[in-house]
Amino acid sequence: MRLTHLVYKSLQHRRTIVLLTVFTIAISVFVLLGTQHLRQQVRVSFDKAVSQVDVIVGAPTGQLNLLLYSLFHIGQVSRPVPWSAYQAVSDDPTVAWSVPITLGDSHYQFNVVGTTTDFFSHYHYGQQQSLALAKGELFQNTFDAVIGAEVAQQRDYQLGDELIFAHGHHHHQFNEHDEDPFTVRGILQPTGTVVDKTIYVRLKGLEAVHTEWKNIAIDKATYLKQLEPTKISAFLVGLHAKNNLFSFQYRMNNHEKFRLQAILPGVALTELWQIMGYVENTLLITSALVLLSSLLGMNTMLLASMQFRKKELALMRLIGAHPRFLFIYIQCEALLITCAGIGIGLLSLWIALHLSQPILAASFSLFIDTNLLSATNGLIMALIIVTNSILTLIPSIQAYRTSLLQSATS
Repeated sequence: MRLTHLVYKSLQHRRTIVLLTVFTIAISVFVLLGTQHLRQQVRVSFDKAVSQVDVIVGAPTGQLNLLLYSLFHIGQVSRPVPWSAYQAVSDDPTVAWSVPITLGDSHYQFNVVGTTTDFFSHYHYGQQQSLALAKGELFQNTFDAVIGAEVAQQRDYQLGDELIFAHGHHHHQFNEHDEDPFTVRGILQPTGTVVDKTIYVRLKGLEAVHTEWKNIAIDKATYLKQLEPTKISAFLVGLHAKNNLFSFQYRMNNHEKFRLQAILPGVALTELWQIMGYVENTLLITSALVLLSSLLGMNTMLLASMQFRKKELALMRLIGAHPRFLFIYIQCEALLITCAGIGIGLLSLWIALHLSQPILAASFSLFIDTNLLSATNGLIMALIIVTNSILTLIPSIQAYRTSLLQSATS
């Protein structure tokens, strides 16, 4: 208790420079842990969305672009796939199931996806978890919609509410399809993936809202019964046997009738992480160097203060403090400054993650967990404290030797 009181009084006496040092360490911890946490969360968010999807087929555009817009709704569709191409591939004997998806419309900041009810049966996330309804039912009629958990929560939608879609991405919306509103028939349970911020409708429904009804010779009800999709953005494929993956991909990429591109989601993600790895490592190294410079600055401050604290140390020796006590005294000062910096850095990062969570989800379909209590973060904080203890040996040893010298000369 006596040591703690002395350390507190000493730091309070030099509070201006101590506070500056604490905030410098806090900023360094914020950057380092923030970079590490976002890196992990981005990978988790992406990996959770590719469970059980063997192949993604779309128009030739590059495998990363096809992966991002088909599964994560990031970017723009380069060109559509003819419906006849989807039907031809679905009839392939190696295909166990296929799910078409159509993008291009939005509702406020949420993407609208046209698909079939097979999507809810075959799409899995995380550890092979299936999509489940929190309430309602899957779409049955042409203008029914099933919405994600975040859509329902943010817009306070309930079953039976009407939705009006607009053509284009939510940043660049064009005309609204207000003549054909959709009705919420089902609300999905939270998944922590892009599904939560997506509205799902029937392919026929999206085809219908883009139809010029004044040019239709027959009545609307009859036309809707006959309506078939003409094109889609891409489709997800599951195969009967995994050993057919590469041969199926080759046949799709060299299809005799249609220009298609087939990608393996796992391979595409590996390429993405390889590209991102250089940026991630650069950010981590830069953050670690910033933190190291902050710790060195703190120890420089402690070392410089030794010149002005000779009387303080002499007085402590005079009242009976052992040289080892002074060594621990300086170590405790540095430890308290470092822990305060880590605490403020963690709190600031937690607040920043909470504030940026909806922005990242809306703009990039990234769902970031705000829980910073992980083994990796714990290891980083332990390394910071150990590094600080090692660096503080210099001013601590100087205090120890100075007190010994004072004892010898007294």
